[in-house]
Amino acid sequence: GTAALHLQEQLVEHALADSVSQKPRLLSLDAAVPEAFALGSAERPTVGSACHHLGICKPCAHAFSKRGCLNGVKCEFCHL
Repeated sequence: GTAALHLQEQLVEHALADSVSQKPRLLSLDAAVPEAFALGSAERPTVGSACHHLGICKPCAHAFSKRGCLNGVKCEFCHL
């Protein structure tokens, strides 16, 4: 009856008051996305190697030549 309705209203008011006083949760993209491999590592030898796992990188024409690539880690092409 009326007492149960009154109790329910009090519970709802209490729950609303608690939810208003809580700080909102912040979502962090850094926490959600795994850290990339370090530049110069075997998994990411050059800047251009970053998207190798997606299949959208462009291979370096010099990486596996006798002379090799002279751009080092700054090469914009994939060395994988």
